[in-house]
Amino acid sequence: MGLPRTSAKLMVALACVLAVPIVAAPPAVAAATNCAASTGPLDLSTFFASAGSGLVGGDYPHSYPLPDGRVLWLFQDSFVGGPDTPRLDHAGFAHNVALVQTGLCFELRWGGGPAEAPQSFLGGSLEGDLFHWWWPLDGEIGSDGNLHVFAAEFVNGAGTGAGSGATPVAVWRAVIDPVSLTVLTFEPAPDPSDRPLFGFSVTSDEAWSYLYGNCYRQFTEPMFVGWFDLTCNAQVDVARVPKGHFEAVPEYWDGTAWVADRDDAVPVHVDGTFADPLQVERLADGRYVAVSHLDDWFGTAVFAYVAPSATGPFTLYARVPVATACGGECTTYFAGFTPWRTASGSFEIAISNFTWTIATAVEQPWLYRPSVVTVPSPDEPAEPIPVLIEADGTVALRLAGRNGVDREAASVALTLVAAGAQANGYVTVWACGGPRPVASSLNLAPGSTVGNTVIAPVGADGRVCLWASARTELIVDVQGWMTTRSDHHGIDPVRLLDTRPGYATVDGIGAGGGVVRPGQVLRVPVAGRGGVSSASRLVSLNITAAGARAAGFVKVWDCGAEPSTSNLNVVVGQAASNLSVVALGLGGELCAISSVTTHLLVDAQGWWGARGELAPVLPSRLIDSRPGATTVDGFGLVGRPIVGGEVLYVPVAARGSVGLGEAVVLNVVALHADRAGYLTVWPCAAPQPATSNVNFQARAARATLAITTMSEGWVCLAVGGAGRVDVVVDVMGWFPARGGGYVPLVPSRALDTRNR
Repeated sequence: MGLPRTSAKLMVALACVLAVPIVAAPPAVAAATNCAASTGPLDLSTFFASAGSGLVGGDYPHSYPLPDGRVLWLFQDSFVGGPDTPRLDHAGFAHNVALVQTGLCFELRWGGGPAEAPQSFLGGSLEGDLFHWWWPLDGEIGSDGNLHVFAAEFVNGAGTGAGSGATPVAVWRAVIDPVSLTVLTFEPAPDPSDRPLFGFSVTSDEAWSYLYGNCYRQFTEPMFVGWFDLTCNAQVDVARVPKGHFEAVPEYWDGTAWVADRDDAVPVHVDGTFADPLQVERLADGRYVAVSHLDDWFGTAVFAYVAPSATGPFTLYARVPVATACGGECTTYFAGFTPWRTASGSFEIAISNFTWTIATAVEQPWLYRPSVVTVPSPDEPAEPIPVLIEADGTVALRLAGRNGVDREAASVALTLVAAGAQANGYVTVWACGGPRPVASSLNLAPGSTVGNTVIAPVGADGRVCLWASARTELIVDVQGWMTTRSDHHGIDPVRLLDTRPGYATVDGIGAGGGVVRPGQVLRVPVAGRGGVSSASRLVSLNITAAGARAAGFVKVWDCGAEPSTSNLNVVVGQAASNLSVVALGLGGELCAISSVTTHLLVDAQGWWGARGELAPVLPSRLIDSRPGATTVDGFGLVGRPIVGGEVLYVPVAARGSVGLGEAVVLNVVALHADRAGYLTVWPCAAPQPATSNVNFQARAARATLAITTMSEGWVCLAVGGAGRVDVVVDVMGWFPARGGGYVPLVPSRALDTRNR
C-alpha cells in the first residue's frame, strides 16, 4: 500500500469504525529487542511488532536468502526509529529500507543520511522526495554470485507519494554484494518496460530463472477499488533468462512456446477481481507453489496454488483467511514467502498490515508492521469437508501435520463450537482408534451457538474423533499441542461425577447423588481414577451443570481457600459446560460448589505430574468491564460494556502470580450481551485470527477456558458481532518455560462444516 512522508500527505481515510485499545497500548512497543526468539511465525510476528530492529513501520516485505546463511529483508515505504518512537510522524521516512538478519538478530540499514532523514536503500540518491522513488520487488543470487533484486520505479506528478496518480514507469535491477551488502550497480533492467513489471516474483530451476510479471498499477483513480488498474492488475505473465543471468534480455511465454517479443506474452495466471500479487517458488520435487493475497488491500485471505511447471496451470489447493490487526479499521495485503517452514511443513508467509484511517496508523504505528502467518504446503494431508453431523454421527479429523500441529503431537488443545443443533444433546471428543467414551466435551442447545475448550489425545493415525448425539454443525479451532515429552498425559474423557439419578461414573464413585444445593460443597476424588495417576497434581476437567433451576455459577478448586472467581456460568433450560484446569488438594481431591440448585457432571480429560510445566495459580481476575467491579490489582476496570469490533489489550504477566512465560490459561466470560456474538483471544503480536473462543447469546452468561500464547506478557481480546457485552477474564495458570511440552499456536480453523 505504501505511505508518504507526513500524515498530512497520507491517503484519504475511509469511513470505518476504529477498534479502540481500551486497556492499554500493545506491549511490544515497550518490550523490544533486536533479536527474535525463533524463526517461527509467532516469534517473527512478535519481533516485527516490537520495532526492536528500528523498523517503526513498513510493508511489502521481501526476504532474500544469502549464501552465508544470512537473510536480507527489504520493505516499501518505511519508517526508521526505535521501539520508543510513539508515532509514525516522529520517525524518519524512506521509500525502502533493509533489515539484515544474522541468525535470529536483525540490523536495520538504509542508503545514507541520519535516521531522522534516511535515504532509501535502493535508489536513494536518485529519488525526488514524493515525486520519484523505487519499491523493491523479488530477486535471487545470480550466476556472478551477487544478489540481483528487481525494483519498480514510480513517479507521482502531484508529489503525494503513494496516492492517486502514483504510477510505475520502469523496472530496475540492483546488483548487491552478498557479503558487504553494498549496492554495486542500480540501473534499468534488461527489460525495463512497466506493463507488466517482470521481476515482481523470481524463482529458478536447474536451467532457467523465471521472472513473473504484474503491472502493479495501484493508484490509477482516487479511492476504493478504482485504485487498481483492472485491465492488468489481476493477471500474471512470465519471462525467463538462463539461470542466474539476470543481465540477459528475457524471452516470454506466449501460451505454447518461449518467444522474443514481449507483446506476445499471455497470462499464466488470472485470478481475483482487483489484484493478483502472485509470488512463486519452486519446490525440490520440481513443482511450483504460489501464494497470493488475492485482491491485495481488499482481500481477506491468502490463496495457495500448485503447478507442474513454471508456466502453470496453477491450481488452487488452499485458502487461508487472514484476520486484521484491529478488526474492520485495519486491512492486510501482499503475501510473500520467507525462507522457513513450520514443523508440520507449512510455509511461513510474511503479510503486510495497515489501517484504512491513516490517523490510526500514525498514532498506533504497530498497526503498520508486518506479521507472519502459515500456509499449508500441497503435501500436507487435506481433509474432506463433511456435511453437518447427523445424530449419532462421527467425524474423524486429522490434526497431526495440519494447522501447525506436529506430526508427532501427543495431544491437542481445541476450541469446539456447535451451531444449529436440532435437539439438546452433547458432543464427545476422543482419540480415534479406541471406543467412544461415556463423557461429554460440549453440550448442545437448539437455537444457540455454544462452544468449549477441549484437550484431547491424538490417535495413532493422527486423528481425533468427534461424535454428536444430535444433528449439528461443528467448528474446530486449534489452539496448541502437547509434545511427547510433555508432562501432560492426555486421556480419553472419563466421568468422575454425575449427580443425576440412574447415571454412571467410571467406577461407580460419585454417581447418582442427586441435585447439588446452593452453597453445598462436593468433594470429588480424582487422583487414581479412570486413568488419572495417583501422583497427579493438576487435572484438566470438563465441568457440566444440567437442569439448573436458576442462573448462577459453579466454582471448582483444590479444597483449600474458596476462590472468588467462578469456572462455569449456569443458565436455565440448557446444560452448560466449561473446561477447567484445577490443582488437586491433599488426597487427590477437588471441591465444587454451585450458587444455584443444579446437577453437576465432571469428566477428566488429562493430568499433569510434578515437573511444573503448567503452573496453576489462585484464580485471579484480570479484566472486568462491569461498573463497580474489582480486579486482582485494580487494573483492567473498563466500567462499561465492550462494543462489537473493539479490542482489549490485556496485561497478564506480573499479575495474579503470573510471570513472563510462554502461554497462559484464562477463563473468559461474556455477560449481559444485548445480542449474540463471540469473543476471540490471541497473542497481540499476531493478526487477529478468524476463530472464536466464547460464543454467547443475548442475556445468557457464557464462559470458556482459553489457552493462548502471550506476547511479552500480554494477550488481546476482541468482541465479534454488532452488540454490546460485558467481559470478565480470570487467570487460572501459566506455562513458564519456552520450549516446554506445550506448544501454543496462533488459533486457526481446522474444521467448519458450514463451509460446504
